[in-house]
Amino acid sequence: RGAPGPTLISTATLVEAGRWFGFDPSESRRRFRANLELGDCDAFWEDTLASPARPEQPSLLGLPEEIPVDPYADLPPPEPRAFSIGDVSFVATNVCRRCVVPSRDSRTGAVTEHFRDALEARRIRGLRADVDAAGWGSLYRLGVNTGRGRGGGLEPTVAVGTAVVVVG
Repeated sequence: RGAPGPTLISTATLVEAGRWFGFDPSESRRRFRANLELGDCDAFWEDTLASPARPEQPSLLGLPEEIPVDPYADLPPPEPRAFSIGDVSFVATNVCRRCVVPSRDSRTGAVTEHFRDALEARRIRGLRADVDAAGWGSLYRLGVNTGRGRGGGLEPTVAVGTAVVVVG
């Protein structure tokens, strides 16, 4: 309910996830059912919108012994990022938790055995350095949930080929 906007995923993410399971991009699209698909970016780039990693902290070397081992450990993660596509503003809310649907063949309903375990194992091995997954709870996530940002009118339109602009 905190993410009433469209879901977002990159073409590269759909291709990579499909490669893991041996299905083509069309089957990936049907299984993951995102509303918006981004081209011209790396696989899993959209994760950086919802779960950006904390900026580099100063070195802990040479700190006095009375300072805890990691004085930055209790800092909250950075806020999800705002972005726009044309005149439509969005804010990423989280990396999308997946339901059982992606584990089913879109045409036959046949279950892909161990789908969730395999997806989670691949996600942890391929997690980007600029993503903080600490708050995800599980790695059975793919794509990004969004909410509407400011402005954009009552009937916003996103056109094919429009660039994504990240705010901040």
